[in-house]
Amino acid sequence: MKNKRQWIYNPFERIAGWQALIIGIVAMALTAVIGKINHLAFDGALDVHTGASFGFSAAFAMQAVDFLSLFLTMWIAGVCFSKSKLRVIDIAGTMALARAPMLLFAVICFLPVAPAGLFDDIPRLVIFGLISILFAIWMIALMYNAYSVSCNLKGSKAVLSFIGALLVAEILSKLVFIYLLSGLFFLPVNQ
Repeated sequence: MKNKRQWIYNPFERIAGWQALIIGIVAMALTAVIGKINHLAFDGALDVHTGASFGFSAAFAMQAVDFLSLFLTMWIAGVCFSKSKLRVIDIAGTMALARAPMLLFAVICFLPVAPAGLFDDIPRLVIFGLISILFAIWMIALMYNAYSVSCNLKGSKAVLSFIGALLVAEILSKLVFIYLLSGLFFLPVNQ
């Protein structure tokens, strides 16, 4: 039973490096496609919004920016706070794999849980909000475990540096979307 639970919140003791990166990239690509179909915008390292209209290029760009901002900030934090020699591929792979819960969330949104508009259907909005919070918590727990394992950090140093890096990743991803990629979101929907 413990092994099954470990796969849910800390698979990084067994999967890392290139294997984790490939699985994570496939999961992010599928998340981009399913998110576009379900009108889900993953427009921040931690964010997901419903009711968005954008092309496939924007869907893939969102996944790429979210991953790269997360990976870069975690790698920099690891370099600054870890005394171990870090492998870039381990950090990249585990951070990519840590985003996998968003694929399951995007699939769940095929069910009628996402509201059509912000205030059109309050019960669905509440359900969508609760489900998205649960998946965000799961993803953050995976990200922390990925960071802790890949950077060989524990205790308060791991927690505080992770929180700081995660906040910077969220801000960085938002800035990239606002200032560099805002044109992607105004493309015709049929792309």
